[in-house]
Amino acid sequence: MEEITLEKLTLRDRINLKKKILNLKKNSQNQSILLFNEQKIQNLQSKINKIKEQKEQCMLEVKKRVIKETEYENKMHQYDLQEYEYELAILLLEKENFIPNSLMNRLYYLYLLLSFLDGVEVLVVKELDGKKKKLYIQDVYQIFSASIMSDAKTFLELELRIAQMYMIMNTNPFMTNENAYFLEETKQKEMYAFILKLHDKIKQFQYGSDKEVDLEKLCICDFFSEDILFVYERFFGKTLERNITKYQE
Repeated sequence: MEEITLEKLTLRDRINLKKKILNLKKNSQNQSILLFNEQKIQNLQSKINKIKEQKEQCMLEVKKRVIKETEYENKMHQYDLQEYEYELAILLLEKENFIPNSLMNRLYYLYLLLSFLDGVEVLVVKELDGKKKKLYIQDVYQIFSASIMSDAKTFLELELRIAQMYMIMNTNPFMTNENAYFLEETKQKEMYAFILKLHDKIKQFQYGSDKEVDLEKLCICDFFSEDILFVYERFFGKTLERNITKYQE
């Protein structure tokens, strides 16, 4: 089913797909995971704010000569390491949430396209500001195309921030091999090379592509795949590095 193109779907296929999309949208377990991750992000942000307060207090103490500069420097390095660790944990959670959110957005566009294939000529949807907007099938194609490019670029930018945070943490003098984010020297070199590759890949993205959407080439797997880079490659005919997310072994 998932390798079938949109134009070859039967009426029964379209009905079943719509039901599947609605069931996925209503999946309470998926929503619970997303909400749980958001709560963890908020808790981590609170810890970061507390560390920032401790750093400010530490700066006041060294200015007032309550502590020596050497003690101040050591404390600040320790605070920095804690703060980076929380920031990295937040980035990993944001990535974990980004993937299903990107998938659900594509399924939303699939649902709209299926409606057009069922004979609807124009759809009226409500925007975030509450205003109603008319959508024609070509509008949905263009929005879908833009969303693929935007999500792929956002994903790579998130990967870049994660990789950079790994490097920042591993250059901290208080970093030890007991830390969950510790990287051996060889891994640090690989990470640095990985960061350079990510920079190059992000530069390749150009918005406002004039690529024309071809209904015959749109497969169901382009909507159901969690791998946004795979979808981008198929849709735009470009190749991206496949070693994404390999931070540690």
